Amino acid sequence: MAPTFGLPPEEGGEEGVWRPSLELVGGQVRLGKVKGRKGWFFRVYVPSRRGYVLRVLKGAVTVADASIQAVEEWSKLREVEKATGSPLGTLLSSCVSGWIQSQQVRHDSGELSATALQNKKGLFEGHVSRFIRYKRWVYVSDIPVDGWSDYRFWRREHGWKLTRATQPPNDQTLNAEVYRIREWYSNYLLPKRLVSSVPTLKTVRIDEETRDQSNPPFSPDDYRLMYLWLEEWSQKDRRQEYEEKGTRTLNPYWRMCFRHYFLIASNTGCRPSELIGRLRWSDVEIEELSPGRIISIVLVRKSKTGNKREIVSNAGKYFLRWKQWVDEYRRQHDLKPLEKHDLVFCNPKTGDGYTVTLYSRYFRHMRDELGLDQNYTLYSTRSYFVNEGIRQGRDPFDLATMTGHNLETARRHYVRSQIRHKKDELTRRNWTPSSQKESTDLLGF
Repeated sequence: MAPTFGLPPEEGGEEGVWRPSLELVGGQVRLGKVKGRKGWFFRVYVPSRRGYVLRVLKGAVTVADASIQAVEEWSKLREVEKATGSPLGTLLSSCVSGWIQSQQVRHDSGELSATALQNKKGLFEGHVSRFIRYKRWVYVSDIPVDGWSDYRFWRREHGWKLTRATQPPNDQTLNAEVYRIREWYSNYLLPKRLVSSVPTLKTVRIDEETRDQSNPPFSPDDYRLMYLWLEEWSQKDRRQEYEEKGTRTLNPYWRMCFRHYFLIASNTGCRPSELIGRLRWSDVEIEELSPGRIISIVLVRKSKTGNKREIVSNAGKYFLRWKQWVDEYRRQHDLKPLEKHDLVFCNPKTGDGYTVTLYSRYFRHMRDELGLDQNYTLYSTRSYFVNEGIRQGRDPFDLATMTGHNLETARRHYVRSQIRHKKDELTRRNWTPSSQKESTDLLGF
């Protein structure tokens, strides 16, 4: 392939801005300094762009150092040209879209869940693309070795303000984003030889205290408030609400869907990713053990740990009520009847699941309307299931098996919860009346 580098045209009118110091490689590379700035730069004219490629020569102090480094950088550009057909390499925007398309193929083949696909699309079309624009990177070759080192700082200080988020992301969220960026490099950019290594993006160790503070369980009183609020919210008359607020109101199907998602998630302990866009009616058994006592057995086929598991819970009445409501809704709106392979929570017209983002948005809306703890999240339904199970005396091992927790997580969750639920037993005094006053004085109570 003939090189696309060439000699630059005449540079009249740039005196005082670009000060050429040395021409290298037959004039194809020009070394110099910009007025008012320290350090050395080199630039190469690219006829196909009718412009220059400019590179900062970090660490170069003398002309000799700058010359050696400039020739090395020029050689790298030539290698990029041989591999990609352009001295600047591949457009980053095409790499982002290509990665998303490859994940779509995985989803279509059943290898990737709809939730995982949506999370990746949201990250790369959102935060990653905004960070790339912030850095003014256009081509893959524009990314320096340490280019991603300030990604976490940017997300905390600037990036979150460009979205609907109400607060900066926590370390757990950023760790997940870092993992997905490194996955993009390892499974897409590296195999295509667009980069030579994975960036040094590090995850942050999450301490036990931070884990305990994230996704806290609802208190029984708060759960009851949400239960009653959803009952009223899901059955509001659309015409009356429009007359009261004067704004477009939500489809009653979505309201009822969100209500039953919340009830089922709180009573099965499933992760949002295991219910949203994944759970099908064929995975749910509804059984009436006795009059009025309806249970459910949920088969979780794909989970975070990769293991199948079954969950036996009292969510049967919610599954049954939701199924009956969906059947009637489809009949009234001339939609095809519900089939066993259909998603439990989905758009009845398309059959596709709603996004986790949508569920999170309306969970926050409910939480804020009721003035509840701002730390409650969509995952708090899982924590609530665990804590309620312990409070009701269920076997911690059974709870761990049904929720799919590993041994360390189970120990941390259950030991801590058992201690809290035994507070009366652990603080009850068993002293005799004659010794009670003396003991009380000694203990300082």
